Amino acid sequence: LQSENASQARIRFTDDGLYEACLSVTEGAGTLMRLSLRVPDKATAEEICRQWPQKSEDIYRAVIEKLF
Repeated sequence: LQSENASQARIRFTDDGLYEACLSVTEGAGTLMRLSLRVPDKATAEEICRQWPQKSEDIYRAVIEKLF
């Protein structure tokens, strides 16, 4: 991923009482990858979101490598 790419992370409380870490990687105006992870507690969701900016590039590459 090049430097014009951005990663975003936010937390959402779901209707079924879980938390969801909503993660994405964008390039310009387009979305390269969107990932939502449901977790049982807010602390876990916060940690996932905290780690996402540093790890999103590696995770994106790993997913692409597994699919091709």
